[in-house]
Amino acid sequence: MHTKLVVIDRDEVSAGSLNFDPRSVKLNTEVGVFVDSHQFGGFMHDEIQKQVRNFTYRLLLTEKGALRWHYDNPKASSVTGQEPGSTLFKRAIIGLTGLMGVVLQL
Repeated sequence: MHTKLVVIDRDEVSAGSLNFDPRSVKLNTEVGVFVDSHQFGGFMHDEIQKQVRNFTYRLLLTEKGALRWHYDNPKASSVTGQEPGSTLFKRAIIGLTGLMGVVLQL
């Protein structure tokens, strides 16, 4: 299980498991909490800003339009032209799935 976390205007924090697709709304059991607190919202915003580079990639386009994944963690920074953690097999499956129109089933 993983969580989605949103901080709104440093005043409100929402954390839960809901995905923004029809399956989560109609088929899954989802949970969430909403906290209206300027103190907590500010704290969460500041912590996210301090920690985000350790756990995320920045996506940028080169001058030629190629996508690059930038990992800015000072202990292990890197730039790659392929989706991190992907393999040739995974990319092939994703390509085949795209051809089958699975998106229409969501």
